[in-house]
Amino acid sequence: MRIHLLLFASLLSVNAFAQEAFISVKGQLIDSQSKEPIPYSSVYLKGKTIGTTTNQDGKFIFNIPSTFNKDTLIVSTIGYDHFKSVVSVITDKENVIELNPSSTLLNEVVVKSSNKELTGKDIVKKAVAAISENYPMKPFIIEGFFRDLQTEMTNL
Repeated sequence: MRIHLLLFASLLSVNAFAQEAFISVKGQLIDSQSKEPIPYSSVYLKGKTIGTTTNQDGKFIFNIPSTFNKDTLIVSTIGYDHFKSVVSVITDKENVIELNPSSTLLNEVVVKSSNKELTGKDIVKKAVAAISENYPMKPFIIEGFFRDLQTEMTNL
């Protein structure tokens, strides 16, 4: 009986430790000028392979292993300056992150054909004609995965 009680207590302590292994960063991204939400932006840790995206309302919840609380959180999206902050500074509260609009000058892109007789208009016509070959026109299923942290509370 004593062994069962010891095993049960060990499992409870492991469960309690596992629940505290993550910290959550919550927030919403908005445009600093218009105050409109910024949807589908990237939220990630600098130099790490974990991250999330904002939803259609610019909101996100990012569950981060607590060992990364000194790392840099980066928020980025096209057309805005990046936001950077140490994770421990922005945990335990609902953050409203305002991003400043910015523009980026891109390098020129030149499209050439090895066939000297093709014009730019001809290349575009060929690309449009090949849409049905290059993109599915019927419903299809794609497989993927996502990461989610769930916490279950039990009454013992």
